[in-house]
Amino acid sequence: VQHTDESVFGTYGVHPHEASKWSAEVEQRMRAALKIEKSVAVGETGLDYFRNLSAKHEQEQAFRAQMRIATELNLPLVVHARDAEADALRMMTEELQTDFPIHLHCYTGSLEHAMRFLDAFPNLCIGFTGCISFPKASALRDVVRAVPLSRMVLETDAPFMAPVPLRGKTCHSGLLPLVAFAVARATGRPLQDVSQTTTENTLRLYRLPSS
Repeated sequence: VQHTDESVFGTYGVHPHEASKWSAEVEQRMRAALKIEKSVAVGETGLDYFRNLSAKHEQEQAFRAQMRIATELNLPLVVHARDAEADALRMMTEELQTDFPIHLHCYTGSLEHAMRFLDAFPNLCIGFTGCISFPKASALRDVVRAVPLSRMVLETDAPFMAPVPLRGKTCHSGLLPLVAFAVARATGRPLQDVSQTTTENTLRLYRLPSS
């Protein structure tokens, strides 16, 4: 699809769930994929202490290796940090320049950690998904209200986390307007402002053409 649809771009990385499979061969395959035309970022990579499907030391090894590849290739980084925000931020500050472009993907952490990420990396944007619309996600909506719109991107985490009123259904990119609506509702901002600004942020972060 990346080759045949002008609106589709690729990111390539090893998710922390699969970090135990990181090897020289996997790195070579990932580097080859990143050379394909319209490959625009490294990731998602990072740390997941919620499920711990790979050991923590394996997650760290794969995460650090992919941060170094992103730096070497000058590509934005897509970061997954679930129940691991403090360790992820520490490793990122050790491996990345402060001006590095980062998408903190599918954020579900605390307000305190969100502010720490934003303060540490001025070109980092926090990604919010349909889970901000869930009835019990009031703490996450507090984060949405606190994050400047200029530092926010919207996403779906498809096929998971379909927003209300379609929660439980298969999520897809066509549901992104519902995520924008949830942000507008939580923040009191006009929907058009939310949609336009977060789109501009995405284009800037991933260095994508505007048309």
